[in-house]
Amino acid sequence: ESVANRRRAADILSELHKRTLFAELASKRESQEHEAQAADARARAPVPQEEKTLPMEEEVEVPVPDQSRGSKPRHTRVTLALNSVPKEKLSTEVVRVTVHSARALRAADVNGLADPFCVVELVGKPGTKCHTQVVRRTLNPEWDESFVLKNLTENDSMQFSVFDYDFDKHDCLGTAIVKGSRIMESGVIEEELTLEDPNHRQLGRRTKINGYLSVTMAILNSDGVTVRRADSFTRQLRMSFGGRMAKVREAISERDDVARVPSYVRLGAVSE
Repeated sequence: ESVANRRRAADILSELHKRTLFAELASKRESQEHEAQAADARARAPVPQEEKTLPMEEEVEVPVPDQSRGSKPRHTRVTLALNSVPKEKLSTEVVRVTVHSARALRAADVNGLADPFCVVELVGKPGTKCHTQVVRRTLNPEWDESFVLKNLTENDSMQFSVFDYDFDKHDCLGTAIVKGSRIMESGVIEEELTLEDPNHRQLGRRTKINGYLSVTMAILNSDGVTVRRADSFTRQLRMSFGGRMAKVREAISERDDVARVPSYVRLGAVSE
């Protein structure tokens, strides 16, 4: 009897297992049919057309004169159509960036040196990040590598970041940012940028300089030729004016130093 009971229990378990498998197959078949029907319905659905922008309307009261003498003018409502002015699209430019070299970088390794490389990108625009090769064991690397970035607008910001290469996490040595409007106005910028410590800037402290980066940014036309704009000459004038003002301030400080010396000392020096 025990053997018969075991066989009966085994038959019951096998029957339950078969029913479970059949139920799972049936539910899977129903879900596949439902997905096929939904896909067919989406394919047959009409494609929505773009809504046309209708002109804006505004009701304005316009006085209408009456022909009878001495009567006050009547006012009537007239509907005026005001066409919306489309927004102007920002012009885009192609810029070639050349990272020449860096100097006086911060020592990031135990040996007092670093393994620097530079990253160039347009802030907030994915797919624009480029980087140079890693130069081993130096604080004054030289790269002379060029990159071409597209779709530069006057609202963009070009960021230069110098990192120390490590196997686990790269240490940021300093960053510099150049406005896109400045690049588009100048056409060509050859400059040594100041690399600031990003940690000090985030904490609101005074700017800490971690080195200098020599770069060239040039706008290219459709033929790939550098575009030199008139504002480059204006920028040179501003730089020369700044140099003259520095000399004026130096002369004023020297005059103030002379004024602090007593008169009898100055006269004695002249008489000698």
